[in-house]
Amino acid sequence: MSFLSRLLVKNARPLAEKAKDAVGQNAEKVGGSIDKVAKTIDDRTQGKHRGKIDKAAGRAQGLVDKAEADTRRKQPPPPPPDPQ
Repeated sequence: MSFLSRLLVKNARPLAEKAKDAVGQNAEKVGGSIDKVAKTIDDRTQGKHRGKIDKAAGRAQGLVDKAEADTRRKQPPPPPPDPQ
């Protein structure tokens, strides 16, 4: 593996983790965007590729859901309430 390839691989993982965390923290917005894009593509193709579009949107939404679950697992639990 060349130096450049190693450098790219080394730096790609932290970047991918940051992107995954950002998607997980904004899952509702990203999910809404997926639906909007799928509808726009379906409208522009006049429904000719509806099955493929729905399948791709479903897979994308599944990845968003997974990123959201992973992000929730990484977050520390909330502190206990103060005793008074």
